[in-house]
Amino acid sequence: MIKHIFTDMDGTLLDTRGSLSDTNRWSVCLSDIPVTLVSARSPIEMGPTLNKLQLKTPQIAFNGNLTFIQNDFGIQVIEKHTLPADIVSTLLDYFSTNFPNVSLSWYSLAHWYIKKQDKGVFFQKTLTGAEPRIKAFDGQSEIYKIMLMTFNPEEMLQIEQALKELDISNIHVTRST
Repeated sequence: MIKHIFTDMDGTLLDTRGSLSDTNRWSVCLSDIPVTLVSARSPIEMGPTLNKLQLKTPQIAFNGNLTFIQNDFGIQVIEKHTLPADIVSTLLDYFSTNFPNVSLSWYSLAHWYIKKQDKGVFFQKTLTGAEPRIKAFDGQSEIYKIMLMTFNPEEMLQIEQALKELDISNIHVTRST
């Protein structure tokens, strides 16, 4: 007997454009089985789908760095794993300097930050409906995720190699296609 459903969002529950089909919506809404979305997205980016699905169960964001419940008062954090500010600063500086054409973003609990508007930011905005803030990292916010985006496969391989060479402990690199 199925007791709980855990599902990815992009390309699984949602289509390639980030939209929720009526079939999936009603299947979840009318189910008696609890559903948890598990996503690389931030809670803000997950919010519209959570609202459409009327989910009150724990949800998983930032590739597991945050477990939360969205309720009428906002986000109730159940468990969190943030990145140390010195590592965030090191990575943002490194990639801004060595890969200036890569779309670079970082996420706090409530905000998506960027240094500049670019193709990757536009793509993410279109997919999720979220709006980023242009801001330099000040070390004050708890950061859950750094996102690098490139549409150049060779550059992606270079980024992966650079991350291996940096050899920073306690960070995990995931790649989506």
